[in-house]
Amino acid sequence: MKKPLSIENKNDSSIRKPDLINELLGKFEKDLPPPNKSIIPRKIPIPIEQENCWYPENLVEICKFILKTPPLKMNKSPFIFSTSKEATFKNWETLKSFNFNLEAALSHNSPNQLSVGSEFKDVELLQLIFKNHPLWNKLKSHLSSGCNYPVSPIEDDKLMIDLDDALAFGNHKGAVNNPDLFQSMMDKEVEHGWALPIPREKIKDLGHKIILSPMNIIEQMTINEKGEKVPKKRITHNQSMVFGSESSINSRLISEELQDVMYGKCILRLIHDIIAKREANPSKRILIQKIDYKSAYRRGHLSANAALQSLTQCTERDLVFIFLRLTFGGAANPSLWGDFSESITDLSNALFESDWDASELISPLQDRIPSLSPDNDNTPFAQALPTAVNLNRSSNPKADVYIDDTITVTVDNASTNSKAERAVLLAIEIVSRQTSPTDPIKRDHMISISKLMAEAALEEKKVVLGWMFDTRNLTLALPEDKFIAWANDIKSILKRKHSDFNELDSLIGRLTHVSIIITNMKHFMSRLRLARKRAKNRRNLK
Repeated sequence: MKKPLSIENKNDSSIRKPDLINELLGKFEKDLPPPNKSIIPRKIPIPIEQENCWYPENLVEICKFILKTPPLKMNKSPFIFSTSKEATFKNWETLKSFNFNLEAALSHNSPNQLSVGSEFKDVELLQLIFKNHPLWNKLKSHLSSGCNYPVSPIEDDKLMIDLDDALAFGNHKGAVNNPDLFQSMMDKEVEHGWALPIPREKIKDLGHKIILSPMNIIEQMTINEKGEKVPKKRITHNQSMVFGSESSINSRLISEELQDVMYGKCILRLIHDIIAKREANPSKRILIQKIDYKSAYRRGHLSANAALQSLTQCTERDLVFIFLRLTFGGAANPSLWGDFSESITDLSNALFESDWDASELISPLQDRIPSLSPDNDNTPFAQALPTAVNLNRSSNPKADVYIDDTITVTVDNASTNSKAERAVLLAIEIVSRQTSPTDPIKRDHMISISKLMAEAALEEKKVVLGWMFDTRNLTLALPEDKFIAWANDIKSILKRKHSDFNELDSLIGRLTHVSIIITNMKHFMSRLRLARKRAKNRRNLK
């Protein structure tokens, strides 16, 4: 019989019983080879609460405990993640055997990679850190029950009208005109267990609460491991598409139930932090790091109810896909993912304030980050001008986040550079479940390795949230390629003296991006928005 893990102060009712953790550790202790048995923690640290602070005083001790706890071994799901005809009909029969209860089918033989929260550490472990965090109740719900869309109700008969219309409509031109690319991209979604394929002919047997949305393919730019910009195509759900009911799942979203996601606020916080650090350190470098998640939205499991409202189709293969993870196109998803990324970023900042030794406790991926370059720039440091608001002039590193971009700003200092370089990476390692060769379904690390190698070095110049930050000269600029492309598009419209809805819509989005910094522009944007409104039902607008 295994000796149970001890926990001090057992009469403290505020501490959850560690039965699940004991079970987890006991299950895997016997599977570890003898040399590794010594790493099994024998005592669960009790979070020591501190006044006016969300994280426990013994944060580092708890982080070490979590990192030493063996991850759950994933069992095989009853579903087959292949787009072959045989596999899709087998998936249908599996659903049928569960009486079309998707939640029960996904959680069968748990834990498996379809189980809600399987991308992250166990909830019982994470609660040791986040119990008092303001987002913990939301995060705990996402990890235990899946991410759900807070939407106003709609009648079943209207949903069925929309389903018929969606089946007839198919997909947008980006997907229709590139069938091979679209199918290969959907194969990737299935291969990773992010989308469950079933026969298209069976869709109406799923029930009355389903929503089918058309897909499109958009082109974006990304960064490779050399820091070079390369084109990237991405599939998107049009979950704003309106059919016969004259509503969509995005239009019915109850945004008051979600956390605010505001691009401009993150930009302004970063600017304030840089200015404050320059005021306090007029002759030192201000350094920036940026770390990206890999396939961030695909790390958040949808609840079974939300998954059934996130269907799409491939008419060429007669398939329907039930999306099991957060989609690109769901209006709620930036906020839902933000509950994860905001919490992880707060953990990074808590590490900065703790007694964490950055030479002792680091992420296994730390060696992928390029080293800090010496200061060979003789350009004088631009000095900060007086501000109209009171700034926190701390020289400590500080991390901020906008959805899936995590940015750390720090003063160049030998004693703090290592923390600034390592905290975000370590926080993600603490919270996420490690990759394992025994996982039945292919799974990548939660960090984008290519972007880690290209963008994670501490530097004075860094493209962040679409802007080139230059902390030595205290300037912001559009990256040159973006400036040239946008300026040429504006010149083209002025030369032609006419435009259409899509072009104006794109232009307004770009200028709104610029107006975050050049705020006086906002006064003139209403004229463009009026022109866009007039162009909505016309081919061209003078």
